[in-house]
Amino acid sequence: EALRRFQQEQRLTQQQTDLEQANQNLAALNTVLEQQTHKHTQQLQAALELNQRVIATAQEGIIVWDQDLRYQVWNRFMEDLSGFPAEAVLGRYCLNVFPFLQENGVFELLQRALAGETVFAPDACFNIPETGKSGWSSECFVPLRDSQGNITGVLATVHDVTAHKRAAQEQEQLLKQLSDLKFALDQAAIVATTDAQGRIIA
Repeated sequence: EALRRFQQEQRLTQQQTDLEQANQNLAALNTVLEQQTHKHTQQLQAALELNQRVIATAQEGIIVWDQDLRYQVWNRFMEDLSGFPAEAVLGRYCLNVFPFLQENGVFELLQRALAGETVFAPDACFNIPETGKSGWSSECFVPLRDSQGNITGVLATVHDVTAHKRAAQEQEQLLKQLSDLKFALDQAAIVATTDAQGRIIA
C-alpha cells in the first residue's frame, strides 16, 4: 500500500512538473510571438508612413476611389490644384463633390476603369467655381485590384499641364501676330513700289 501511494505521488509530482514545464514553454512562445507581432506592426507602420509621405509629397495628383466611387485618397498636390482640402473630399461620392465630372466625361472614364480598363484621358480644361481654381490637366485611370485579382477601386494620376497649355496658346497667338505683321508689311511694300495709278515703279 505504501509503495502504491509513493508511486501515485511520484506520478502526480511528474505531472505537475510536466505541466509547469509546458506553461513555461507556452509563456516563452507567447513572448516570442509578441515580439514578432510588435516587430511586424512596427514594419507595417513604417511602410504605411512611407507610403503616406510619398503620396503627400508626390509632384503629381494621386486619387483613389473605392468600388462605389467614394474618394479614399486625395493628396496634397490635388489639394493645391483644386483648392479642396482632403477632409472636404474623402469618403464622399465623386459626383456629390464634383458634379461636373459627369459633363466632362471623367465619370465615364471612372466606370471604364472599374470595368477593368486602363484609360488615358486627353488634356482637359477644368474650372472650379467654388475655389476659383482653373487650368488644364492630363489624367490616367487604372483599376485597383486585390491579391486575388478582384477590382476594388480606381487609381488616378493627375498631371498639371496648365503652364504647357498656356505657353502653347501664347506661342499660337505670337505666330498669328507675326503672320498678320508679315501680311501688313507685304501690303506696305506693294503700295510703296507703285505710283498713284497703281503702276510698278521699281
